[in-house]
Amino acid sequence: MDGFSLLVPSERRSSSRIALLLGIVLTILCFGIGCGDFCLFCDEEQNPCDPDPCANKENATAGTCTAVGDSDYTCDCESGYFWQGDDEECVDPCIDDPCAEITNAAEESCTGVDADEFTCECDDGYSWDAQENECKEVSGDVCGDLKTCLKGCDAVDLVCQSGCLAAGSACDCDIDLYNPPFACGISCQSQCDLGPQDCWECGVDCVFDTRCP
Repeated sequence: MDGFSLLVPSERRSSSRIALLLGIVLTILCFGIGCGDFCLFCDEEQNPCDPDPCANKENATAGTCTAVGDSDYTCDCESGYFWQGDDEECVDPCIDDPCAEITNAAEESCTGVDADEFTCECDDGYSWDAQENECKEVSGDVCGDLKTCLKGCDAVDLVCQSGCLAAGSACDCDIDLYNPPFACGISCQSQCDLGPQDCWECGVDCVFDTRCP
């Protein structure tokens, strides 16, 4: 017929084979190198929190999943447990009571700080060393050592600060970092205006200089 071209049966079969082959190639590409925005075989958006993986994780709290990129996520853990991203699980660093195997540390005194960190209570005359995970004999100016340790921490690094406080537990000073004297706090205002780290270091100096003998 004029104006139309008809495919004979063999040509239709050839076109179908080409379309099928093209679909197979696209599918392999999607699964082999990841789906792009153009891929017809993939979801437009990937959400690692749907369905909620935390609901099936032991010691994790259901409904607390937070997506990290397209495939990773975190869960909030029950008290005493911490999220271990590499294994995607909530772990208790004190589950096997590591303090029982540490010289001069009290058994069952472990306190978790993070998924891979903990502190132990030490015998009299010893203090916890968070860097070495051991109880070291107390010597010298413990209060001065604690002050130096805290000033070396970042203002928002609670793990570092907790390690210093645990290591300085034998200090006789009346340390109260969260309630410094009012007058001392006013004297740090100029440093606080410079930034949180300057404010933190001034606050540490303030507390030790005014509360310790």
